[in-house]
Amino acid sequence: VSETAIEQLKLHEEYDETKIVNAFVVNAGEKECFGGGGGYREEEGVGGGGGGGSQVSIKDESFDVVLMCFFLSALTDEEIRNCLTEVRRVLRKGGVALVRDYADDDAKNDLSEFYPGKKVVMEEEREAYRRKDGTLARFFSERQMMEMFTRVGFKKREEKEGSTVKRVVFTQTNRKKNIEIARAFLEGRFVK
Repeated sequence: VSETAIEQLKLHEEYDETKIVNAFVVNAGEKECFGGGGGYREEEGVGGGGGGGSQVSIKDESFDVVLMCFFLSALTDEEIRNCLTEVRRVLRKGGVALVRDYADDDAKNDLSEFYPGKKVVMEEEREAYRRKDGTLARFFSERQMMEMFTRVGFKKREEKEGSTVKRVVFTQTNRKKNIEIARAFLEGRFVK
């Protein structure tokens, strides 16, 4: 979603265009954001509009792994469904989506100290806040994250080689304020 992130990727010493065919920016919350499997249309430009008209078209079952870090927490419920539907489409059978995002008991969800913005009502019972810059800050439980993926067809936890979500808790030190902050993230492995 970030042009800056793609620029940084391309500047990295290990970036090799012969191994990474195309690094691009796309609004992953839009329906069919990876082109829905249609033809490549470069004229739409970087970050194209989805709906089959995005800059790049990714064929069905093209990837073994999709990685999403602190990403879903910035999307609305509809955008999450759009994104995960496309992620599932581009994964091969048995492929995995690896996710790390904010847990519902992360310190940034503690309104007394890290108030991220105005609480907003979403379709799901998730902690969601609209920051002053208009972006979302969301926090998920293990159940909520599992349901987001299984709702679009990823394997359930109980199935053989099924999906998993675990909570990772650690302490982070803010040296400037001389305080320790309890952080909590969710890490998920979702199998197609």
